[in-house]
Amino acid sequence: MLFNPLKKSNKDFTTSDLPSNRFEVIKDVILVDFPLLLKLGLLITIFAIPLLAGIVAKDVLLIGFKTMVDNGEIDQSAYINMYNTTRIAFSGLIGISFPLLGIGFAGAIRVIRQRVWQNPVFLISDFTEGIKLNIKQYLIHGFIIGITYFGLQMLPYTGLNEIWVGVFYVLFYGALFPVSILAMNMAQVYTNSFILNVKNSIFIYFKQIFVLAALSLLVVSGFLTQFITMVTVKYIVLAFYFIVLLPLFLLINIVYTYYCFDKFINKNRFPELYDRGIYRKIK
Repeated sequence: MLFNPLKKSNKDFTTSDLPSNRFEVIKDVILVDFPLLLKLGLLITIFAIPLLAGIVAKDVLLIGFKTMVDNGEIDQSAYINMYNTTRIAFSGLIGISFPLLGIGFAGAIRVIRQRVWQNPVFLISDFTEGIKLNIKQYLIHGFIIGITYFGLQMLPYTGLNEIWVGVFYVLFYGALFPVSILAMNMAQVYTNSFILNVKNSIFIYFKQIFVLAALSLLVVSGFLTQFITMVTVKYIVLAFYFIVLLPLFLLINIVYTYYCFDKFINKNRFPELYDRGIYRKIK
């Protein structure tokens, strides 16, 4: 016997019940297919395992070194050398893990595209199709982001003025990453070359810079966990970010990106893509 028996709807489902604007698209995906987002988060996490393993291994070693210096087993000078060596080595290892994470993004963004466009979603086949069709471009983006990440981690050892260090961080978070995520989204919609996707993304980004920058910061917000000193809390937040927040942030980013594509590309060049997945109500 059902404790909460299902009740038949009093009206038939019609196109008027479908999303009529982009906010409703986001709302529809969250309310109807939130488990799909969680599954995507788990799939992305699989591709993030090398990155997460590098973070954990680095933390374990650094905590061990701190314990050794506190117990008098090594002096402060030796601790500083061991700390810097470990940080440099694992920054490199974490950096080279980004191309693999990029492959996970290729699959996840494809699945979200299908759902946003109101197409049937077949999680595994759509995920693998997204990888198959765009793996090269996503690997390049992952490689560029990984190399840049490593370079940023090395800045404190260069003796560079703090102002210039800040400039490089702003360029990464305020330009390189937003353009990359925009180009990744574009690769799932158009059959363009990597260079053309980047050029078009730069054009669109500077037309909608403030919103796109803010939305890309949501996607990359997981980097903020490096400032959490309590490792248990840090790992809980990281897990929550990858499984729950990241697919949600990707959804929001993609929906707004498609608005930009409609505004600057689809309206005139690809009308069949304009407002796809949205059913405007006739006034």
